[in-house]
Amino acid sequence: MRRRHLSLAPFLPNIIFDVSFDDYMSRLECKNLAEQLIRIFNFNKFGLFGNNRTNLDLFNLHVTNLQSSGHTRTFLDGLFGAKTRPYYPTVHFHDRPFTELFEKKHLIYMSPHASEVMTEYDHNAFYIIGGIVDRREVIELTPDKCNQLGIRSVRLPIELLVWNEVQSLCDVFKLLHEFKYNSSVKFEQKSMSALVQKHMQNKKRR
Repeated sequence: MRRRHLSLAPFLPNIIFDVSFDDYMSRLECKNLAEQLIRIFNFNKFGLFGNNRTNLDLFNLHVTNLQSSGHTRTFLDGLFGAKTRPYYPTVHFHDRPFTELFEKKHLIYMSPHASEVMTEYDHNAFYIIGGIVDRREVIELTPDKCNQLGIRSVRLPIELLVWNEVQSLCDVFKLLHEFKYNSSVKFEQKSMSALVQKHMQNKKRR
């Protein structure tokens, strides 16, 4: 199975995690971020609900900007170390920022503060999820970063009230997975809100 994953990796869709925000988070929040990333690695490998999936349901996951990360990198090294990583061939760790790794024209940053609303899933895009965990307040860091870098940012087509229910990187990853592999998804306000609420209900039951 591992060899098949390796052989398919160049053809898989890509999701990027930007872990350059440690300076805005506490040590505990950085630990929580590392734990969320590891949960996503396992979702990607074993399935969202612990069931094996076909290889076509996998993403390449890129953890970028590690050179700008302090505590998060330390926690990742401790919780997901060198002995474990070879068993996750679709997880890639990069010291460099994502703008040095991928073409800007393919990058789309997911942000609840973006002015542009997501109206479709772009199968050629590399979606970026910001590695921000803030238990104290909502911090708007990604819009300025996108403006400075000259890359596109989008938000889910859901009400702000429902956005508040999307509480973690895991939630955003699962929704992107749903958008990619569920052809019946409709990018409409009502449908999106219902999809998110259904996801959150399933989350509470587990």
